[in-house]
Amino acid sequence: MANVVLKTYAAGDNNQGSVTPQNDALIYQAAVPMNGLFFGGTITLSSANVLHVAAGMGIIGGRFFEVLESDIPVQLSASGDLLGRLYIHLDLSNADNPIEINAVTGASLPALQGDSDLNISNGVFDMELCTFDINELTISNIVQTFPTITAANNQIRRATAYAINDFALCQSASNSLIFVCTTAGTTAVQQPTGYATITDGNTITDGTAVFKAVGLMAEITRNQQLIAPVLTSLVAPTGGFSTGQQFIYNGLLYKATANISAGGTIVINGNAKLADCVTEQIKVKKFTYQMTEAISVGSYREMVIDLNIPATLGAIVGIRTSSGGAANIVLMFFYMLSATQADLRLRNVGTQTTTTDMTIDIYYI
Repeated sequence: MANVVLKTYAAGDNNQGSVTPQNDALIYQAAVPMNGLFFGGTITLSSANVLHVAAGMGIIGGRFFEVLESDIPVQLSASGDLLGRLYIHLDLSNADNPIEINAVTGASLPALQGDSDLNISNGVFDMELCTFDINELTISNIVQTFPTITAANNQIRRATAYAINDFALCQSASNSLIFVCTTAGTTAVQQPTGYATITDGNTITDGTAVFKAVGLMAEITRNQQLIAPVLTSLVAPTGGFSTGQQFIYNGLLYKATANISAGGTIVINGNAKLADCVTEQIKVKKFTYQMTEAISVGSYREMVIDLNIPATLGAIVGIRTSSGGAANIVLMFFYMLSATQADLRLRNVGTQTTTTDMTIDIYYI
């Protein structure tokens, strides 16, 4: 008797080759770990108490669905202002009507249902399309809330465990943000709404996990400011400068040739002069990390490394990897966890597995 079945195979005995909708859904759920619309679905006000939903397509739990253009009537309030929600309700146990668009109103709105194992348990999942206000006369303040799916590359997965320093993207957040896990835990079944408005440096609780938003451009700016303070006038800042310290003025890099006290006047070619260019300064300032394991062709390797570099580190300004043969390693991601540790991801885009003598040179000033 067979103890494993090959589903994607020519049909035969023992259920070989019988790919079911459930099988498809589980595959798509793993490949696209998000729920949302990837086309259309725009919601507008058709009349006082009718919402118009444009045609669209999307995925919930790996289940592909099509939204047909339609008008959804909503019962007006009998008295006073109420909150409203339009949502897709998926119920795999309902053989006659497994998916529908519903509207609900009330002084408060009920929690959305979400079963992370809906493909296994024939479960239920609600995906919000929009929220609105409604009174005795009309609907107002329509806010579309459904996620838009444009890519599935390293997106934060729902109901998934994350460890400290794991990182991912979020489709609902700014595309300039990377999310780094700062508290290990499991993400919620429903995506928290805070991702849509979070900004660089802030944290968000997602289930029992906590993520910190790291802005790529903000990180670059912080590193630029670490290279040397930027002055707007030739007056030494608080703390002054000791001999050899550097500063930027009018886009040029200078260094003090004598001690300059706080508030003291800086004299170019007097107590300060142009510094060597950054390229020259970093030629001999690097930390070399020796790889201890190979990376096969097309594979990624993520690691946390100790940076045994001076405590006076200003900023990481360059990274280079090297290896022999036909291996070609590129840096996909680099993030400073602390002054002495970094998290990085490498990928082998060459035609040969790396050897363990590959080194990573990290340049700093």
